[in-house]
Amino acid sequence: MPFYEEKPCVYIKSRWEDHRRRLYNQNMLAKVIEKGEEGMSDVQEMITMERPHPERRLRGVLEELSVGCNRFCSLLQKASGKDGNSAGRTKLDKERARTLLREVEIIGKEARR
Repeated sequence: MPFYEEKPCVYIKSRWEDHRRRLYNQNMLAKVIEKGEEGMSDVQEMITMERPHPERRLRGVLEELSVGCNRFCSLLQKASGKDGNSAGRTKLDKERARTLLREVEIIGKEARR
C-alpha cells in the first residue's frame, strides 16, 4: 500500500473479561519460584565447585522461599477480604484461591523446617 494514500481502517469494540488479578497472582508465584530455582542452582554450583558452606546458602534459599510464600499468602488473604468469599468473581476463582492458599502455606511451612 502506498505510504501517503488513504488506507482502510477497522475499529472493533469488544468486552474482555478482566484477568488482572489472576495474572498478578500467577506472576507473584512465578517470581517466588524463579528466586528459589536461582538459589538452588547457586547451591548446586557451590557443591560441584566444592566451595565452603553450601548449607548456609541452602538455608538462605529456603528462608527466601518461606518469606515469599508468606508474602503471597498475606496478599491473597487481603484480596479475599475479611469473610474470605471475595477472592474472585466466580466460584471457581474462589476455590482456586483457597487451594492456592492452602498449598503455598504448606510449602512455606516445609521450607521453614
